[in-house]
Amino acid sequence: MQEVSFAPEIVLLAGGTTMPWAELEAFLDTDRYIDRYGVPDAFHGHFSHEMSIRTHFGDSVVYPHILAHQRRAVKGGGNEYGASLLDVLARFRHAGATDARDKVFGLLGLCSDTLGIQSNYSLSIRDVYIDCSVKLIKHHGNLDLLCQGPWELLGNEGRNPELPSWCPDYAHAGESRILFAQRDIYASGPELPQVPFAILSSGALVLDGFAVDDIAVVRGPVGADTIPGPPFSPGVQTALLWMPDSLLREGIDQGHDDLASFLKYDNVPSRHCHTDNRLEEYWRTLTLDCMRMPSRRLREKELVTLRGVFQRWLVAPFDSYLTSFEDPGFTETKISFTGSGSGDFDPLHAAYHGWHFAVSRTGLYCMVPRVAKPGDHIAVLPGAKVPVLLRPRDAHSLTFEWVGACYVHGFMDGEALQPNNGIAKGRRYEIA
Repeated sequence: MQEVSFAPEIVLLAGGTTMPWAELEAFLDTDRYIDRYGVPDAFHGHFSHEMSIRTHFGDSVVYPHILAHQRRAVKGGGNEYGASLLDVLARFRHAGATDARDKVFGLLGLCSDTLGIQSNYSLSIRDVYIDCSVKLIKHHGNLDLLCQGPWELLGNEGRNPELPSWCPDYAHAGESRILFAQRDIYASGPELPQVPFAILSSGALVLDGFAVDDIAVVRGPVGADTIPGPPFSPGVQTALLWMPDSLLREGIDQGHDDLASFLKYDNVPSRHCHTDNRLEEYWRTLTLDCMRMPSRRLREKELVTLRGVFQRWLVAPFDSYLTSFEDPGFTETKISFTGSGSGDFDPLHAAYHGWHFAVSRTGLYCMVPRVAKPGDHIAVLPGAKVPVLLRPRDAHSLTFEWVGACYVHGFMDGEALQPNNGIAKGRRYEIA
């Protein structure tokens, strides 16, 4: 990686054929992409900001694209150009290494700041990865490495079993699905204090946070054998199959008898409500309360329009719909239940990217990672922009396993810190 990143000129060889690297970059449109979007950081995938013919080549061109970005980062010479340790580790997370410690040591030469990490091969892989993770958390002053990082933790089949559940395996990235929270989209937890956490000799991460609730029901992926079928499209069927029965009955009471086939009769908790409109809480949860792309939170004038749209949708569920938000700056916007993200408002974008709907024991609506299951604990932690799921390792919930970030409607903007929120309670967490 370093040779290609620092080389003044590169020539590609294939048998007797040669091609200057510059021609490949011209095809990738590297300069225009960086000028428009910047060098992708740890929280953005390559080609993630736009679709073009290049994206359809997939893995065939993504690695040259990554190297082209790193070459620009090296020339830029600073963190603003994507040369931070976190960005470089993320950029080359799928690269191979004979020695797993080189997934950290072998990339230090590409970084603008190594955070004091020095190559020391007398250390174990476990010690190298824990030390690197601790330095990254302290340097950035948050838990983005765990909540926003592109390394899959629980559910990563190639993961080193000797690592603590919270520590990324830099040699086996897995398939992480980020709940994007940069640009102040969410602000669930408080800032990390000056002494943010402790690492026990066992490798456990210890910090003080807020206990919110436990998961009661998780709606998993919808299989073909569970879909009732016409007259509803697959996307609409998913939204209705995940919908709590109490909301479906609202539509049935308004004369839409077809919704009866989606009733689950599973007594999903429903007593907790942040607003007077549980249907609104449901669709805002499905959408992670965001518009995209780029991702941003829904605005009040958009919410006003969407409330009416979804009241009509419950009576006559549609696959796509054109509406005009009550804002002079907005024209007609397509609402699409396809999960493609092509519309300005796509209620199933998260669902089609591996997130599942869940309900907590007190009735909070959530979107959770695919590995979540009933009994998982919802916590708000210092330095975490979003709530996290933790899995109790013992009957008394003294130690936990890291599950992943999650969306919890009503707890995405610091509500757990409010003294009279009625749910969250402060406690200490030991995450093994």
